[in-house]
Amino acid sequence: SEALAEFRVAVELSPSFIEARHALGKAAMGIKDWETAAAQFRGVIAWEPGDAAAHHQLSLALKALGKTEEAEIELRAAQQLNPSLKTP
Repeated sequence: SEALAEFRVAVELSPSFIEARHALGKAAMGIKDWETAAAQFRGVIAWEPGDAAAHHQLSLALKALGKTEEAEIELRAAQQLNPSLKTP
C-alpha cells in the first residue's frame, strides 16, 4: 500500500508521468481496485493514445467492472495497435 501511495503522489505531481500511471494502474489491478486501474489507464491513453498496453489493461479493468462493451472497444484498439495481443 506504501507503493500505491507513492505512485499516487507521482501521478498527482506529474499527470503526464506515463510510467507512474502504468505502475499505479497495475498495482490497483493487483488489489482488484478496478475503478482506480481504469482511471489510470484512461489517463495513460489521454497522454499517449497509441499505448497498446494501456488499452489492453483498460480492457481488463473494464471487463472486471462488468463494462463488457467498453472492454471490447479497448481490446480492439489494443489489437489494432499491437496485433500480437491476445484476447483475455
